[in-house]
Amino acid sequence: MRAPLDYRLLALLITAFSSYSAIAADEKGLYQTLNYISCPQYSEDRKLPLHNGRNAADELYISGWLSGYNYLTPNTYDIVPGHDVMKVMEWLDSFCQVNTSKSVESGLLQFTSDNYPTRMQVYPPQPAPAKSKKK
Repeated sequence: MRAPLDYRLLALLITAFSSYSAIAADEKGLYQTLNYISCPQYSEDRKLPLHNGRNAADELYISGWLSGYNYLTPNTYDIVPGHDVMKVMEWLDSFCQVNTSKSVESGLLQFTSDNYPTRMQVYPPQPAPAKSKKK
């Protein structure tokens, strides 16, 4: 029997590795992917219940990849305003259906390229706290 997967630890590792792999690109911009997910595998994973098994692992990988992208890309607070990972996964569903010979990472590269012009560039201003009336 396998030990249960601690998803918090997995998310931390994926985020760290996602950031590391982008930093480690060689002079040609190439780098090793630490968690290769083919589009056919991703499509199979997406048939599983949400937030479970390989579907959950894919969600965490995508979240970590996007977090690493946000951290490493100048003038980028959030490539996915509102950081709705489910919308990115739905976009990847369509991408992988059309691009069966590609990978989730190639889809993420396409997604970030397409969405770069509309990214959130800075932390959104927060409303000032309401002042309490003195009695």
